[in-house]
Amino acid sequence: MKTDAKRFHDGRPGVRRTIEGMEPMELVFGDVHHGDILVRRDDGSIATLKMIAWLDVATQRVWIDAVLLEKGKGVTQAHVGASLTRMMLAWGVPGRLYVDNGKEYGFTHLLDDVLKLRRFGLVDAGDRSSGTTYALPYNGRAKPIEAVFANLEKNHFRQIPGWIGGERMRKKTANVGREPEPFPGTASLAGDFVAAMVAIYHRLPQKRGQLKGRSPDQAYADALAAGWTMTAIDPDALLWAFSEEKSRRVQRGCIQHKGEVYTCPELQAYLGEHVSIRVPKFGEWSRLPVCDNRGELIGYAEPDRPYRYLDTAGALESKTRADRKRRAVMALDRSVPDVSPLAERLKLIPTEDMPAAVVATIGATGQVKQIAAGLAESQLERDMRRMRERNDELAELIALDKQRNANLLKYGGF
Repeated sequence: MKTDAKRFHDGRPGVRRTIEGMEPMELVFGDVHHGDILVRRDDGSIATLKMIAWLDVATQRVWIDAVLLEKGKGVTQAHVGASLTRMMLAWGVPGRLYVDNGKEYGFTHLLDDVLKLRRFGLVDAGDRSSGTTYALPYNGRAKPIEAVFANLEKNHFRQIPGWIGGERMRKKTANVGREPEPFPGTASLAGDFVAAMVAIYHRLPQKRGQLKGRSPDQAYADALAAGWTMTAIDPDALLWAFSEEKSRRVQRGCIQHKGEVYTCPELQAYLGEHVSIRVPKFGEWSRLPVCDNRGELIGYAEPDRPYRYLDTAGALESKTRADRKRRAVMALDRSVPDVSPLAERLKLIPTEDMPAAVVATIGATGQVKQIAAGLAESQLERDMRRMRERNDELAELIALDKQRNANLLKYGGF
């Protein structure tokens, strides 16, 4: 026992827990379960499904996304984040998350402010408590989701073709002397079977456990009848929650991200030294939202295209970028106001504003929605936008040329 941590923790005295008085989504457990269903990959190799699961403790409802991984790959934050997003859009925001301590859950701290909104109705800037609890190693008893998986495997998943019941070398009666047969279909179809079995689980009364003879669906219906309401969340707000702000230095109208050079017309005209960009915690975006030093969205940076030597298109692009910078400087010069020393002295007199009212909501600001719409831009929409921008710039350059020629004629230039 001294050298067997699991055996020690299994025999350690503990306490009993109850769901008495809990509401739906008050506490949600997350875990990755190594399923017992064999599925054939596209390359012909065979593997078991991995199941990313979320358990609503109060009702014992479970959300499962089945994933067939590529050979040699494991469950990543991208897999878990996508599953958590789908669960919250369907079931609402949990009050608190209790997840495994694996690195695939390392991003969940990003949801702390969202979870605080669910628990307290507002975000307190001074509150540093986390809405996420990470499980201790070898502490399966603290995760009731393990018992739910045992129930599902024993009573439901075993009905799915390809189920091997935890025995990777199990020989079925129908295949004496041969390896077990995998699920006779695609991974997507196997996932549909898993979802169907979970739906059956939700409808069946649980004679044992804390639901006291009710089914998970009945427990949820009882909570609705008692007045419980779901805390919904805007999909754009979730996109924002699963991203981070990074500061970048602007050099010659470009910034760098992960070793790549990014640019956009707004950066090429930018007169400051630094901007902030929004980057996804997992996965990749084809373009990065760029904000100025006031936090205002100014554009979307995309990978900068290099030009070959002697390529005339490169010379034209260089001139276009220089023109953008020059026009920005000219616009700044025209915008400088006349300064009144007396008026400026008046501004130094201290005043005290009333505190702003706090509005509790889990939505997305106008700028967040604008960024989300920009990130959802299709390739065709992007090409059309670039064409419009180039036409507008050409029209502006032609107008400047006409004005310059008119000035030359007017003042006797050549």
